[in-house]
Amino acid sequence: MPKRSSVIPRPTVKAPNPSLPKGGGAVRGLGEKFNANLAVGTGTFNVPIATTPCRGLTPELALTYDSGTGNGPFGVGWHLSVPSITRKTDKGLPEYTDHWDTDTFILSGAEDLVPVLGPDGKKLITTEQGRRIQRYQPRVEGTFARVERITEAGAYYWQVITKDNIRHIYGKSKTARVADALYTDRIFTWLLERTEDARGNIIQYEYKAEDLASVPKSLHEKHRHEEPKLFSNSYLKRIRYGNKKPGEADDFYFQVVFDYGEHAAEAPTPEEVKPWPCRKDPFSTYRATFEIRAYRLCRRVLIFHHIPELGAEPVLVRSTDFAYAEAPTLSQLVAVTQSGYIQKNCGYAKKSLPPLELGYSLPELHTEVHTVDPEYTADLGNVDGKRARWVDLEGEGLPGVLVQHGEGLFYKQNLGDAELASARQLMRRPNALTPTMGRTELLDLEHEGRPSLVFFNRTGSGAHERTEDGEWGPFMPFSSHPNIPWNDPGVRFIDITGDGQQDIIFTSGHVHIWFPSLGKNGWGPPRNLPMVFDEDLAPTEVYRDNRGIVFVADMTGDGMPDIVRIKNGSICYWPNRGLGRLGPKVEMSNAPRFDDPLRFDPRRIRLADIDGSGTTDILYIGADGIQIAFNQAGNGWSKVEKLPGFPTADLGSPISVLDFLGTGTACIVWSSPWKGVAQPPMRYIDLLGSKKPYLLTSVKNNLGAETKLEYAPSTKFYLEDLKNGTPWVTRLPFPVHVLARVETHDAVSGTKFVSTYNYHHGYYDSAEKEFRGFGLVEQWDAESFSENELHLPPVLTKTWFHTGAFLEKERIEEQFAREYYALDTQAPVLPDAVLPHGMSPREAREAARALKGQMLREEVYGLDGSPQQQHPYLVTSASHELRKLQPATDKAHAVFFPYVREKIEAHYERDPKDTRVVHTLALEVDAFGHVIRSATVAYARRNMELPEQGLLATITEATVANEPSAPGFYRLGVPLETRTYELTGLPKAQSACLPFASVLASVNNATPIPYEATPDGSLQKRLVEHVRHLYWDSSTLAGPLPLGAGDGLALPYETYAAAFTPALLAKAYGSRVTPQLLAEGGYVEQDGLFWIRSGRE
Repeated sequence: MPKRSSVIPRPTVKAPNPSLPKGGGAVRGLGEKFNANLAVGTGTFNVPIATTPCRGLTPELALTYDSGTGNGPFGVGWHLSVPSITRKTDKGLPEYTDHWDTDTFILSGAEDLVPVLGPDGKKLITTEQGRRIQRYQPRVEGTFARVERITEAGAYYWQVITKDNIRHIYGKSKTARVADALYTDRIFTWLLERTEDARGNIIQYEYKAEDLASVPKSLHEKHRHEEPKLFSNSYLKRIRYGNKKPGEADDFYFQVVFDYGEHAAEAPTPEEVKPWPCRKDPFSTYRATFEIRAYRLCRRVLIFHHIPELGAEPVLVRSTDFAYAEAPTLSQLVAVTQSGYIQKNCGYAKKSLPPLELGYSLPELHTEVHTVDPEYTADLGNVDGKRARWVDLEGEGLPGVLVQHGEGLFYKQNLGDAELASARQLMRRPNALTPTMGRTELLDLEHEGRPSLVFFNRTGSGAHERTEDGEWGPFMPFSSHPNIPWNDPGVRFIDITGDGQQDIIFTSGHVHIWFPSLGKNGWGPPRNLPMVFDEDLAPTEVYRDNRGIVFVADMTGDGMPDIVRIKNGSICYWPNRGLGRLGPKVEMSNAPRFDDPLRFDPRRIRLADIDGSGTTDILYIGADGIQIAFNQAGNGWSKVEKLPGFPTADLGSPISVLDFLGTGTACIVWSSPWKGVAQPPMRYIDLLGSKKPYLLTSVKNNLGAETKLEYAPSTKFYLEDLKNGTPWVTRLPFPVHVLARVETHDAVSGTKFVSTYNYHHGYYDSAEKEFRGFGLVEQWDAESFSENELHLPPVLTKTWFHTGAFLEKERIEEQFAREYYALDTQAPVLPDAVLPHGMSPREAREAARALKGQMLREEVYGLDGSPQQQHPYLVTSASHELRKLQPATDKAHAVFFPYVREKIEAHYERDPKDTRVVHTLALEVDAFGHVIRSATVAYARRNMELPEQGLLATITEATVANEPSAPGFYRLGVPLETRTYELTGLPKAQSACLPFASVLASVNNATPIPYEATPDGSLQKRLVEHVRHLYWDSSTLAGPLPLGAGDGLALPYETYAAAFTPALLAKAYGSRVTPQLLAEGGYVEQDGLFWIRSGRE
């Protein structure tokens, strides 16, 4: 077996997680675990689903809550830990023209998949036994799994082989795919269907297709019942594992059954006995360009044993039960209970653990009217949407007011807490303000959160962009633009392609034309939309709306703008399927009747997501007040609620619904003229009290442990930093609700542990359409005990992260350097990340992205109120290297592999004059991410008094086996040998730490000396540890393979550790140690050393 020298894989550098001692004492119920993802500010919570342990492969199932996850079969925010491969929709909807590589695929838990290129620069495609195999790899590599798209018999599926030679099959059968029901070759998702290892262990996954069983014949379901069709969605139904014969998937000992309500309640079997019920909040998403409808909630997970000794029928042994707070808007998982079963003559005896209870923030409508201090509106007047309009001009995540006065523009920045800055004149007057025939719009041309002032004219169109210094850039004409009558009411701006950019639809007579957005280059050539004269299938005159009853809004919560027609007592919409296609009309149930038919005026309608569910709600400004109807998952409407506090005298004022406070929740804002006041004051209603609903807020295991969670919008921290004179160096143009506080109570030990978080330098990459997280996160940890003498002071941890920002790189580095601990003038400083040479500008930007989320630095402080609290206990910093595995092409991204090149731990212990510094270096890394050689240098104490306080250094080398192309298996990183050396005679550092090149040269040039020899001060290395691994010959199992050899199974045989050298034994014992004595002691002599054996495994 070929071998390659390498170090055994080590974990990615991760700074220690210093924390106060945990009180302990609370019994852990289901093994639940909460984690905070500091880089992006989300909280994740894992609830294991119990399965019976099995030989070899056992499915590891868990429900995972993430505050950024949408609705699903386990309620809002929760998903099952079973991976899949799907098409990416963030940067545009899929086109399903796979031969042109127009779509991007994503593997769960990994990055975008990129086609692997061969030596000739073309896609690497092979043919084996009639199968066409195309290789892929993640855009940011780290796992080095082998990803293959296999075409067989006209259809294709996916195969992923991990470096441990475990094979996963995705979507080989039709039941394991989510595809267009009408065009089954348009596959959106490939579901995990089979997992097998090299030893013949198999896990089989089975799925059940969605249907209309138990779906009521409501108005919003009318079109689905009238023309019954196959549905695209599928649910995980069974997992079979523990196969009786290796390599055969015919008979299994264990079965996991997901019960969506079809199984018996008291003594369930694997067989269904009734139709599955319909959830109260069925929902649809159209981002696949076809409808994926979800009607079901998982009620239980049942574990059955198929063991002959238990009888001929499967026996229920365990279940995990789910309870939901079901509602027409969203369903929430509120309790998880695990139960065990013992078979009795007439059924089962059941015992259950206490339930794990889950609590959430709920929408609560507020009606209090607040007044904005007239000081902030004195130079404003009415915000009427014409002379003055709400707009986030600077990409801050909260809207200010743009005012046109004469030929000048003024902007009032929103400072949060209902405060507005004084109006400042924008220095350059855009040409678009010059009176002329045409149209002017504020449009975010490239979905970057900062609008441009766009001027449209048949003879020439263009835009003034906003610059980083808050100015208008010069007028830049579009390279391509439509020649249409821009002031025609048939011109609409709608995101048709799903990439967040505004496309144009133009309707003239019975002809619909759309122009795809080209970002800052304008709009592309026209594309015709098919005209259908049956409005149940598609809108007819809906784009040209002379009555004002047609709107563009997201009615389903999938992020796509739908076409909505609102009449008094009748509301319908045509869901946006992307690329100019609309789905059949959906008539919504319980449509509100806002006013008398003769008085109903669609101009009084305002659309906004008021309750935070993701779907668009309706406000109607009637003659006697404001009425609100809440959208129930795109299906129907709640009962109309009236805002009792709204002054009826202000109903004629300009009224806006927007995120006025920058909290990610809606406010009603209006200006009204009051008598006796020179300027009209501004008032608002904070409809949700600035609290984001539907977030997990409490977890209680009913065994003594309870966790409470609090959230805050990112704008809160942005505005605090702005007021403190420390503005963010990057922009985040929308509020992100982040974890702000975690409080854990342990009733058994009487302890309370509290973590609070502050976030800085949030970043959104407009080119990639990605929120990248935060550049700096501060975490305070404090613990209190029932006994005061056990109290410990809080711990402050500051962590800096790469955000992948490219254009702002230098400004970020300068800002971070100012924020680092600066009271140690001799502090070690690591170099910047090492990037590949000769990259194109595009590759350089993608290289910066590949470093996102990597830790740069961490500082740990103890806040005890003493003068020493300004000094940290520990500072950990890391420097990375980026390896380009594949260049970018016209259609594909570059592929990079990031790894930690150097890490320094400076142990201050709050005394900057006596710092212990440990430096770890990855000297060489092989092609599969295994470190070939590494060195660890512990530098001398600054005030060295004893020889033991001098510099110490070690080298670690290892040999691993990599078999990426062996016939029949794929295995990487099998450990073969590890050697550890003591390194002496290193040159004296000219700074706080040795340069990477100096350490590497010293390691390469060091002279080996025997273990028993004494170093003489020159550059020498002495072997202090040597370990070897042997593996079974799996073809015969008669004994081990030779040292350095292995096979696809890699079955451990024995481990040898070097114990003595002959010279060391002779020096210590003379001739008293004989070969017979060593053999009796279990020692083996090989290669001039005596080894101790581990014994066979």
